[in-house]
Amino acid sequence: MSGLEKRLRRWQSAGLISEDQISSILIFEKNRQAGRFGRGLMGSAIFAIILGVLSLVAANWHAIPGDIKIGVHVCLNAAVGYMLWSKRGHDLWREGLTLAFFGLTLTLLALIGQVYQLGDGTYSGILGLWMIITLPFMAYLAHKKMTVIPWMIAFLGTVWVVVGEHIGVLSSGWRSVFILGTNALLPLALMADGTFRWVEKNRPVWSSVFKMTGGILLAVSASLGSLVWYGEIYRTEMPVLYILPILILAVVGITTHAYLNNFYRTRPEMKYGALFALLSVITWFIPCVFQGVSPAVGSAVLFILYWLGVGWLSQKAGWIRGVSLAVILITVRIFIIYIEVFGSLLMTGWGLIMAGIVMLGLLVVAKKMNQRLTQEKAHG
Repeated sequence: MSGLEKRLRRWQSAGLISEDQISSILIFEKNRQAGRFGRGLMGSAIFAIILGVLSLVAANWHAIPGDIKIGVHVCLNAAVGYMLWSKRGHDLWREGLTLAFFGLTLTLLALIGQVYQLGDGTYSGILGLWMIITLPFMAYLAHKKMTVIPWMIAFLGTVWVVVGEHIGVLSSGWRSVFILGTNALLPLALMADGTFRWVEKNRPVWSSVFKMTGGILLAVSASLGSLVWYGEIYRTEMPVLYILPILILAVVGITTHAYLNNFYRTRPEMKYGALFALLSVITWFIPCVFQGVSPAVGSAVLFILYWLGVGWLSQKAGWIRGVSLAVILITVRIFIIYIEVFGSLLMTGWGLIMAGIVMLGLLVVAKKMNQRLTQEKAHG
């Protein structure tokens, strides 16, 4: 019996669903996952083809004239484009060919840059051009996560390359400010894009990936932000007057989004997303503003308070996985506090035994707490 069927039987025992509903749900889930193996094989086949092409070309790369390289690559792109057009109505083929065309466009641009020796420092330009010219194509044809998620990874990679290539012209203080602003504002922009009604209605997968990516980036930034107290950032390098405008801009952006959506009166589930964004941004900025705090105490307290807030918002929003994640991370952080306080003791046998007992105790408490919160949510 699968995990899904066990849950359905448990719900049936509680009188929540009937036998017919169980059968209908199981049939639906079976049909929904029927193409997963095929999608996996499609991705593997495309990867093998691209790897084979790269291997053949690499074997005699320097002996091939530049015009022939570009000409063959253009023909390859045209062939994939034609196959993509001829496979309309075949979702699996369309998604795979869309991803292949997306990747081949990058290799074509890189090849042109190499053949004509455009010089160093052009990587960000090539990647930026690639994302710009392929965005309409991807937005129109990509409808599944197997295509949209790689695009999002490529987009974030492009942002990282562009920032890394051009940030060197700034002083150390302004570099920190720029990185701080990017980490705070980019996730908010992604979440806002994902909540547009048109995107949610016409491109639900894009909406989901945008919101998920923005949320993950915010949570990671806020969690790692607590470690800033351990770093070497001083007010002289990153003045508060440089930081506050970014914080104000982020808060104004969240508030404006809420205002334009009538403070989510008709979409109550988004209210918790906005509160999560606000909590994350404030948490991310606190170590940069209050820099005279003890690193060990400040980092631990801020991390735990942040994930307590995330756990509470997850419970209010009905996202049980968020509650479980918050409980797990808080438990791990408490154990790290134990290691920081009793680090020297851990070098002894008794110290290791005590560490193991503490960890087991924390895991038991975390499990009990998670079960209790889940049951409370299940019973309304």
